[in-house]
Amino acid sequence: MVSPSRCPQAGQQLSIVKYPEFLDVLSTGQLVVREHRKARVACDTTDDLTKKADDIVAHSAPPEQIPEEARQTKDTAKEWVEELQKKYPDKIVKAISFSDTELDHYLPLGVDDTTPELSRSLANERIMGLIVDNIESRNPLESVKNTRAEKGKTGREKPVDAEERTGFTICDAIEEFPRRRTLIQRIEQVNISSDGKPEAFAREIIDLFLAEMIQLLLKMELGVFKATEFRIASQADAVEVSNGKFLTALTGVVDYALFSKQKLSRSDLSELRAFWDINKPEGTKTLLNKTRLEGIHILLIEAKKKEYSQSLRSCMPQIVAECIATMKLSGASAMRWCLSTGSSWVFGVICDKWVGGEYRVYSIKPMEYAIDALDDSANISVIQDIFWALVCWSMVPVDKIIEKVFNVVEPNGC
Repeated sequence: MVSPSRCPQAGQQLSIVKYPEFLDVLSTGQLVVREHRKARVACDTTDDLTKKADDIVAHSAPPEQIPEEARQTKDTAKEWVEELQKKYPDKIVKAISFSDTELDHYLPLGVDDTTPELSRSLANERIMGLIVDNIESRNPLESVKNTRAEKGKTGREKPVDAEERTGFTICDAIEEFPRRRTLIQRIEQVNISSDGKPEAFAREIIDLFLAEMIQLLLKMELGVFKATEFRIASQADAVEVSNGKFLTALTGVVDYALFSKQKLSRSDLSELRAFWDINKPEGTKTLLNKTRLEGIHILLIEAKKKEYSQSLRSCMPQIVAECIATMKLSGASAMRWCLSTGSSWVFGVICDKWVGGEYRVYSIKPMEYAIDALDDSANISVIQDIFWALVCWSMVPVDKIIEKVFNVVEPNGC
């Protein structure tokens, strides 16, 4: 956080900025740069502003095409914040995109992240138990149990269908996974063949983990629907979070939103896609609210650049803001989330309205493997832990994760 002396005042001219047509100081005192087509960029210092303006000009349309569009979007942003301030005259109004959310925004959002991180070893032990207890395929042993019960009554045992005897269960998956090398082989291929662009690399690896998980779930006749670049809120329908004297308007996109239903069979997977196709045009709020009503789980995943591997916790404000906005729209009391650089993963949950009206954040210490040493047994073990955490976060009800993994019973029952 910059010191007050370095914070510009509204209307202050900053000659240090080389692209004044991009610059505006909103009534909140927050500097905003507008790229000519896409996102708003918030900066705390003029140095940051200059750097980001340089980057925008270098990767955008030619400079002569930008100023008018920049001025238009800048004016729209200013009007938006002014309207919010008029709507809430007694509050301190902030308008931020998810990607601009920082630790300083936890106070106005009402977030408490002081809960200690859970160790990987303890988390893995609890996750595996939770998976076995909560993920059900079409249990092939159910018919066997039924025929045995029938034999107790009649003295005869009816023949059991062979397919029912040999169906694939979560226990089969857990036993089989260590023998499967496909995921590790594909990670190796991406590491060798990728051009190394940081966030693109993370997405490639995340996609590999998701593809492996979806394949396994389908063998158990379970399903997951993946939405990429899922827009949670735009400026026109920003999510407003009121906390005491603060009002924060949130906007932006999450890299991945996974929708699943614990007992959704493969034959019904098309229904989940149909649910998406029918409700998405009605708006994100309608879509998300119906997911809660129909018992559909949501997992938000954010891809981060490789250089964040040693400090993924610093990226948590973004995913936390995304979860809060999703919870506000859906009416959910808790949300699962995950951050990943591809080789480093952090899994967590956020629960609504802990004592004092705060959002409480829980997380597991980063699970990280060395991508250049995938044959090492320790790295293989981490990859397995990541995979099963991903399965758990995708399929197990969030209240079970909070209670069994983080060993917490929330006072509001979430």
